[in-house]
Amino acid sequence: MKILNFVLLLILISCSSHPSYTPTGKTNYIFRDVSGAYSYERDIKLAKSKVVSRYQISVAGDQLRRPLEKSITVSEKGFVKVRGKSEVILRPLISQYTVWLEGKKYFSQLKTILKEKSLEITMDSPEAKWRGVKKIKFPSGTSFCFFSQLAECLTHTGMISKIIAQPHQKYPVTIIWDSFPYLLDQLSNIQNSVFARGEVYLDQEERSLYRISLDISGQTVFYHFSKSWELVKMSWVAQGITLMIPSEAAKYESE
Repeated sequence: MKILNFVLLLILISCSSHPSYTPTGKTNYIFRDVSGAYSYERDIKLAKSKVVSRYQISVAGDQLRRPLEKSITVSEKGFVKVRGKSEVILRPLISQYTVWLEGKKYFSQLKTILKEKSLEITMDSPEAKWRGVKKIKFPSGTSFCFFSQLAECLTHTGMISKIIAQPHQKYPVTIIWDSFPYLLDQLSNIQNSVFARGEVYLDQEERSLYRISLDISGQTVFYHFSKSWELVKMSWVAQGITLMIPSEAAKYESE
């Protein structure tokens, strides 16, 4: 009995040294880019082993909340062997992205075909170059994540605790641009590929926030997390993009 109690104690100590918070629910943000400020609604849900993320961008103050851009991404928790050890990951399953450009609807779906180790891209838009279906093989690697779901890839796997424990230690991640291919017209200096190699690391710890950086495509995206791992702010300076909860936006405006 004493041996059993000792083993249970070791398990509890091991689990507590690597906490796994899983922020869920709806959060409202203020989204800014070069064209102005918008309402941004984000909703995270768990469905058994799956993590479902939704967001919608609409004109600030629009009572009908008509979307200018919206997305849903679904990933599933799994395990991979890294240097002989099992690590929790989120496996990207499917994403659906819709954006309205000059009043016209552009849609894309990215779906993982596990048996083929490929990503199936379905496009529907007013432009012929962005219509149809094609498949692209996954590149080598063990850590893949939809761009709009990076916060969940960090928090729902516990990876963020490893990053915080080793400041400036860089961890590789392959980003899947779930807004592909339309981001090519919306963002600057982005390669024409649905996949992009990146690295994530803790570059600053403040009194109440962690700042985790994503280096990708020669640019850096900053993610600010609370001590309980909620996403508080995101800034992508090279693209003129920021995402903030209202209290952070108020601080920004008062400076």
